Parts: sequence; C-alpha cells; structure tokens
Amino acid sequence: MTDSSPFCCVQLSGERALKTLHGQSTQDLLSLTSDQAPLTAFLNPKGRMLATARVFQDRETVYLITAADTADLLIEKLKPMCLLARVTIERSALVAVLTGPSNTALLPGSIERDKDHWRIGEHGHTEWVVGHQTPSHQVSADIARLNAGFAMIHHAASDLLIPQQAHYQMLGGVSFTKGCYTGQEIVARLEHLGQTKKYLKIAPIERPIVVGEALDIEGQSLPVMDVGFEKDHGVALVLSPVEFTSEKLLDPPFEIIRQVAGHRPGKR
Repeated sequence: MTDSSPFCCVQLSGERALKTLHGQSTQDLLSLTSDQAPLTAFLNPKGRMLATARVFQDRETVYLITAADTADLLIEKLKPMCLLARVTIERSALVAVLTGPSNTALLPGSIERDKDHWRIGEHGHTEWVVGHQTPSHQVSADIARLNAGFAMIHHAASDLLIPQQAHYQMLGGVSFTKGCYTGQEIVARLEHLGQTKKYLKIAPIERPIVVGEALDIEGQSLPVMDVGFEKDHGVALVLSPVEFTSEKLLDPPFEIIRQVAGHRPGKR
C-alpha cells in the first residue's frame, strides 16, 4: 500500500449520491454505467474549475479520483448539497495512483474491476489503480498525461481555469447536452459564441518547479497549472496566450474544435 500519491479518492454514499453530483458537475452522470469512469470538473459560479475528478460507482457508493490537495475543497463545496440529499461525503480509505505509460493501458474512462482493485484508463496511455493495495504512484505516468495535454487541478490552480482553457471539452470532461450546473452558463456561452484567449500548452522542463510558479519563456511569464518532474526532465502545463508561439512550447496533441453549433444557447 502507498500513501505518497498526489491523488486520492473522495466517496459519496447514499441513494441520491449520483444525482447530487450530477447537479454540480460538468459531466452527465445520470447515464453513468459500471464500465465507465468519466472525467468531470466542479466549477465556481464564474465557470472556473475548483477541482477535477474521474468518477466511478460501486453499488450505492460513488468515488471521485481527485488531486489530494483539492479533496477538502471539493468536500466543502459538495457537503451542503449532500446534507440536503442525505448523502455522506468523506475522504475514502481507498488509494488512487497513476501508472504507466503502457501500450496495453485501457482507453480513457474505461474501467475494469479485479479482485481487490479497479483499473481505469487515462489519457497518455496511463491507468489509475484504485484499491487498498496498490503499486506506487509513477511520475512517468504524470509526465505522459501532461504530454497528452491533460491537467488535473491542484490547490494552487483551483479557481483559475475555465474548462476550455484546460481542454476539457476535447478530453471528454464536459457535456453540452445536460441540464444546468454551477458555472454552466459561462462554459456554454464560450463554446457557442466565443473563443478562449489563453489555454494550456506543454512546456518541457529541466528543473523542478511547482504549480503556481511562473515559467519565463522568451519574456512571457506563463503560470504553471500542472507539472511532473522525474530525475532531470519533466513537463509543465502552462497557461499561454493562444497566439504565442515558441520552440520551447508545444500545442496539445489534438485539434481543438467547437463542440456545438455556433449559435446562442436558448434559455431553459
């Protein structure tokens, strides 16, 4: 068992656990099945991401794989709704680690249950392993998911990014067909009518840095939103103006396209 992972599980228990989460999540969770672990974000009223998670369910318990340093923020945000719904929310005793990369990794969001743990596919050919007995968290897996353009929100980056700036609309983390949730109007308006002026780009690094630090690239001070570093190399995801280019920066490895038709969303 390992307790050194930068990630953890939050668990919600009760008949209305999934419905309670659905109303606060960017993802359509009411259609969740046992073989799915969708990506989601939880927003403040201005549409900025407080925390992010992979969601999966085991009977009447719902688990959120999230950054360990945002777990308490997430519990605090969700607790009032949980109390009203008679749902309990707390940190889980389950350990969550990221492993890989591997050519045999499950597809992102796919889930398989073994005897004593779950395996859940993640971007960058990596996998979450969740259980009481797990391997160690692998920084190589963090670097792989960052090279795939996928950030998990940590405490120092909480409330700083809208989902489109973190490419969550491209990574399967936003539903544009579900009903209302906190921050939904901002996300929907941008997707229908606008274009973000900044988004996350990939910056190879040669020294350890931390989330919240600024990385200077050709005179541009770019805030670090997620990072992984191992021995003498690593990767940071930095918030960069879309138009800024540099040999020291890479765009995410996918085409960013509008997910909805370009018209104003109607009021419900």
